[in-house]
Amino acid sequence: MTTIVGGVYHEVCIEPFWDDVYGSAGRAAAAISDAIPNVSLCTYQSEALSDGIQNLTAVYGLQICGEISSEAVLFEYVHSLADPKITPRPDAICPEKNLVVEDDVVLRFGMMEGTAEVHAKKAVYDPQSAFDPRPFAENGSTAKSLALILNRLEGMRLTGEPDPMKMVEKIIADGDADVVVIKMGGHGALVATRGSEPTIVPAYKSGNVWKLGSGDVFSAAFTLFWGEEDRDPVEAAQLASRATSYYCNSRALPIPSAEELLDLDLVFPV
Repeated sequence: MTTIVGGVYHEVCIEPFWDDVYGSAGRAAAAISDAIPNVSLCTYQSEALSDGIQNLTAVYGLQICGEISSEAVLFEYVHSLADPKITPRPDAICPEKNLVVEDDVVLRFGMMEGTAEVHAKKAVYDPQSAFDPRPFAENGSTAKSLALILNRLEGMRLTGEPDPMKMVEKIIADGDADVVVIKMGGHGALVATRGSEPTIVPAYKSGNVWKLGSGDVFSAAFTLFWGEEDRDPVEAAQLASRATSYYCNSRALPIPSAEELLDLDLVFPV
């Protein structure tokens, strides 16, 4: 089985217009719901967002679990490339009891309200914190095989290294993960595993610009192709990059299958 654990939040964007309840975990679970029926979504269930959470789980056939929370977190964007205004302020959100998840495959996101202690055969960790990303094992989480998905700022915060190559070298050498993916925007993603040379996977152009949730979809797709389908990490990242381009162009979920993604006519950024 597969569990997605992370935040489910209210999202509003002025241009292009968007007003829905997703958040990282909700979007990721929706993204892989076709490939993994009854995927489990573990989150802090805000009472104020209960209608949106129920709609999300009903539309995508998700199994919901997690603590009930009185906090409703809102992300407001002027446009999809803008930094969001978060309400309440992150430093004003009351910490909740830790979520505890055990499953064969787990995708863990960083959250606003608390943290998730994960125990899995294969885990993917996306800390989703530009300022204070926490190490995977800090809260007691364990995994037989761990993949870290980081953006460049998160990688620098965790390692102290400004160069992506140095980041992955340090993480692998320290034994903190078996697979490391550093997302580099239009420059693609750097994929590293123990015992092999790092590989750059390209980013693909999309006809439309819709950044909101693109990282969630990348992490979800990587979890599907590496965690569930047991594909090579580089192949999984290539498919995840294609899935992200598909999502940015269409805003449509779930993502297509690997075969359908490979059939898409995509080009690299110039």
